Amino acid sequence: MINISAPDKNNIRLFLKARKSTEFLLLATITICLLLAAFSPTPALSATSREKYAAGRKYMQEAEWQKALEILKPLMNDYPLLTDYLLRDIAICYEKSGDLQEASATLRKIISDHRQSPLYLKAYEKILEIGNADDIASNLADYDLYLKEFPRDNKTLWGKSCLLSKSGHNDAALALRREILLNGGPYAVKSYEALKAADCRPSYGEIKIALARLMERDNYEQALHLLEDVDLEDEDGKDLAARAYFRLRLYSRVIKSLQGVSSPNGKYLLAMSVLRTKGRESFYKLFEEFTEQNHRDIFQLYLTAVDLKQRDESFSEAYNMLETMKSLYPAQREKIIWTEAWLTIRQKRFSEADRILTKLIAGQTKPSDKYLFWLGKVKIYQGLKGDAYFSRIHDKTSYYWFRTGLGVPFALAEKKDESAKQEPPLTIPETNLHLLRIAELESLQMRSEARTEARSLFDTIKHQDVSILARLLVAMEDYSGLIKLGRKQNDLRLAYPFAFRETVIKCGQEQNVDPFLIMAIMREESHFRNDAVSVAGALGLMQLMPATARKVGNISHNRELFDAQKNIRIGTTYLSSLLSRFGEMPYAIAAYNAGGGNVKKWRAADYQDEDEFTEDIPYGETKNYVLRVMSAYFIMKSLYGNEGEVESPHGAPPA
Repeated sequence: MINISAPDKNNIRLFLKARKSTEFLLLATITICLLLAAFSPTPALSATSREKYAAGRKYMQEAEWQKALEILKPLMNDYPLLTDYLLRDIAICYEKSGDLQEASATLRKIISDHRQSPLYLKAYEKILEIGNADDIASNLADYDLYLKEFPRDNKTLWGKSCLLSKSGHNDAALALRREILLNGGPYAVKSYEALKAADCRPSYGEIKIALARLMERDNYEQALHLLEDVDLEDEDGKDLAARAYFRLRLYSRVIKSLQGVSSPNGKYLLAMSVLRTKGRESFYKLFEEFTEQNHRDIFQLYLTAVDLKQRDESFSEAYNMLETMKSLYPAQREKIIWTEAWLTIRQKRFSEADRILTKLIAGQTKPSDKYLFWLGKVKIYQGLKGDAYFSRIHDKTSYYWFRTGLGVPFALAEKKDESAKQEPPLTIPETNLHLLRIAELESLQMRSEARTEARSLFDTIKHQDVSILARLLVAMEDYSGLIKLGRKQNDLRLAYPFAFRETVIKCGQEQNVDPFLIMAIMREESHFRNDAVSVAGALGLMQLMPATARKVGNISHNRELFDAQKNIRIGTTYLSSLLSRFGEMPYAIAAYNAGGGNVKKWRAADYQDEDEFTEDIPYGETKNYVLRVMSAYFIMKSLYGNEGEVESPHGAPPA
């Protein structure tokens, strides 16, 4: 329950006036002081105002625009806490009623009076959208005002270029479209096509700049569009093309574009594409060509070759490569020695691994947690104790620490005690108008707006108000926002929330899956965003592929996967099947990411335990995924104890 002790209207108006000023922080401080000095019990914010606003919004949902205006306009004097939102909704009503002039005038009040509002930018954008198409001069003036404040907004730059073109200012329009192309934003391809159509094709150098910036922003599909329309002539251009093709898994195109390449990155991408399309023998052949030509810029390819030889159990060849690397790459000694140690572990030569790892960490003031963990494991494999090395692990929230079995770190134990406390009803002080606005928006079921307001406070929130903001985020089920707040505040309890608690516990109990594993998967996959969509097409909280979801959960439409309860239920059912198939958590987690077929193939190797399996996962992305999910699992289990745990969860490792 949220109890709102509401402020006096005059105090709100003073606050809102301060928000318009460049001295906002100073005036806000003065305002709060005045509020405190003049404090006396004040009447609660009129429930009538809130109810009227809700009624007006209901008419808007029913497209009864005039009826909505009749309710909303009089509230301007009675509801100062949300004046900017009232103005936004009044403007929408005018627009839908066909009165664009009044709509624009109302939006301009947001710009003039509510500069600090999250609606400020949106009001500007809406003015540009509904501007009078015949009044080009006025529209251009609005575009210029907007771009003066937001000069890198590609959508608005594109809109201005279209307006310039329409008004006959073709040279200015083309210059702006060239700028948009070089920005590498979402309108780059549109600008490229417009320049081509006007017979102003960009230069080769400009196309390379656009490609590089598109890929910096992960706009690989747009980069591909440009690549299909241009012949890249020099090595820099071919490298750019290869990076895009490789990211899009178009390996045959990488091979075609990089023939005769000489750059280090190009050679790496070429060799890895050959490996993924033609197999190991073709990779070895190309690798030998590079080594025979005395290439010294192929360190990563050497590591890949050693790894492949290890998996082929060609250990003598792998060791010979490592000896060559020691002479070629003295600056990479640490990585080479670690790789040598790992080879000896895979061969079960534990005393030799002990010797190499001991030598590796000697003299290091802060050895890698990975080295300490594996030195401890090697001791255990020899029938000795590894605690002397485990206890030196620095990151007490990492996979490596939790797998030692040394227990919950003191800091997490404190957080566990804190989370177990019964929280009192949430009361927001009347002086904190920012938090009051969030609560008021949530009470009006304006959840999207409330979340935006909440996130706007992350960088400025005072320490004493963090717990209130966090509880508001929980009330709004904005667990993704809670993670961000937790990171900014360096608070693990906030960064690892018990999200969708009731649904997770229920699904875990039904499918015999530890709820904390469900949450750990969810946190890694989507950061608890139920609208998440991956590049590969995975959807929702647990990032389910539609084909898998149809098979497991019998859904009719992909959009069903954006429903939190359905997504968790289907995802838990799928996770349960992987746990039943593979037994232990690390194997099931790896299968969730890379597929059961791959995990079955990887497990065919002779591993001592799941730790050795995890460290040896050949896909870097999957290995890091398992490490992060397992770490999140242990952190959440440490924070929230046994709450909701099923009696015998699949493969639950010791905490």
